Amino acid sequence: MPLLPRKVPPAIPSSLHEYLAKENLALVYVSDIYKGLDGVENGAVKYIRIMEQPSRSIAQRHEGDEQRLSNNAVSLSLSLTPKYCHGIIDVNDDATASFYVPANKNIYFQLLDENYMLIQTERTYINYMPGEIRSCIGCHENSSEAPRTPVNRPKALSMRPKKARPMPGETSPKRIYDYQKDIQPILDAKCVSCHGGDKPAANLDLRNEETTLFNKSYESLRKYIVWPLENAETNSGEYSNPYVFGSHPSRIVNKLIKGCAGVRPDLSFEEFVRFVSWLDTGRNTTHLGTARKIYATRGSPTIVPSTLGKAPPRNLRISSSSDLL
Repeated sequence: MPLLPRKVPPAIPSSLHEYLAKENLALVYVSDIYKGLDGVENGAVKYIRIMEQPSRSIAQRHEGDEQRLSNNAVSLSLSLTPKYCHGIIDVNDDATASFYVPANKNIYFQLLDENYMLIQTERTYINYMPGEIRSCIGCHENSSEAPRTPVNRPKALSMRPKKARPMPGETSPKRIYDYQKDIQPILDAKCVSCHGGDKPAANLDLRNEETTLFNKSYESLRKYIVWPLENAETNSGEYSNPYVFGSHPSRIVNKLIKGCAGVRPDLSFEEFVRFVSWLDTGRNTTHLGTARKIYATRGSPTIVPSTLGKAPPRNLRISSSSDLL
């Protein structure tokens, strides 16, 4: 069969942003943070917290364990790895946001109110590619929907994308949630005088006394964490309502604010934020910020996946919805 020459097909330009790819970053644009947040008043969402579910290292398993405790001692529930925070982003007053996220990591978002308490959380994650630019309408938008037509130009498209900043009381946006370092010192200073000793008040022992895997205070507070069981209580992953997870429905938050038995804990705002942030990391709220092996327990080596990335560029500006950078 004779062959005929044909024109060389046009080269499709890459949709990846070269500079962001070099910096191992991606860019996210949110056009309406309240889309899908039924029952949440406009203006309630103040911040987006960038979270990471790090990968589980194969080195965290131990096949020869006779007790079959071959998981890592991170939490009392199903958490296989610690929870990492990459900082928070301020939401614009027109419900838009544009910001950088680290690439090649399992990223999910949490929406916070003015007190940094959880309104809604993603229950899955996205692995953004270096240089990727991604947009969404809001929370749980349907794939058949389109963004609303704004009366004015969205603020997120009129300013430079934001880089994450630290939570209150922190010096860096990046942190690992660690009960022993974040919560136990607060309990030691404000709570153990009543909730300690041979007869702790309300039978709630908040001492830093070691148990087989964790400590008494962590195992005592575990019952105050409100996080529905996946599948059994969330209809196999269907969309969840706002304010049903974490600190808002937790009884312990009232105790943090009002105190118990007429005694106020007198927490600083930074301590309060640290406490509710730990509550808002999930039903599998972590005890340790490292993946210590269960079978070795105390004193064993730790495994911490790397989370550090480069700072985003300062001179990039979103110019339009079709040309975000």
